[in-house]
Amino acid sequence: MKHIKRITGILLFGIILFVSYTTVDAAEVTQSAQTDKSITININGLSERLTGWKATLQQYDDSYTNKIDIQTSEQLGANIKEYTFSNLTPGTEYYVKVDYTYKDFSDIEDSDSVSKTIYTAPGKVTGVNQVQWWYYIENVDFSWDKQDACSYEWVAYQGNKQVANSTDISRSNSGSFSVKNNKLYTVKVRAFTTINDQVIYGDWSDTAYLFTQPMINSNKGITIDNSGKMKVK
Repeated sequence: MKHIKRITGILLFGIILFVSYTTVDAAEVTQSAQTDKSITININGLSERLTGWKATLQQYDDSYTNKIDIQTSEQLGANIKEYTFSNLTPGTEYYVKVDYTYKDFSDIEDSDSVSKTIYTAPGKVTGVNQVQWWYYIENVDFSWDKQDACSYEWVAYQGNKQVANSTDISRSNSGSFSVKNNKLYTVKVRAFTTINDQVIYGDWSDTAYLFTQPMINSNKGITIDNSGKMKVK
């Protein structure tokens, strides 16, 4: 019985040794750089066993159920370890799928794939605009164009004095603050996101001006010319 157990142990050790010798670790993809319109990826691992690879940039469709291909690289050689996708949208989440071939420890060629979520850096915020001036509760609402994968911070001034600010990680593209009627305020916004554990900021928006909307108490002084343009005195 001891002899049988010894043989069984040797066989199990041999199987484990064979599997560990013939199995090759999977490749890894990392995001190594980005701008607001490009992303650079690197393929790591496999060392000299990598024989080739191809990268496909993907994004969810409008239903957020299926990924669609946005860009695909040419077939890349094993000596090329990085690839850059260009002409992308600022502050946006993408996905990269890398299909690669390699030789195992028996020098037999095999293939596999690996995926990763990647991001462009935030761009300059655009479209900052007053939405509503609430005259009776003395509050103003404003909004801006959304960058899907970003949070935002904004600062509001009355003259040179800062009167309000906010850092919102909910990714909402709107803000509000208390005001005094018949005063002029300015606001600017910038986007930020975290990539590889580093907070990346976009440029501040152009300054937007917020002010009390005129209140009309009667129709006196309102005329409409022959072209249909309205004039208010």
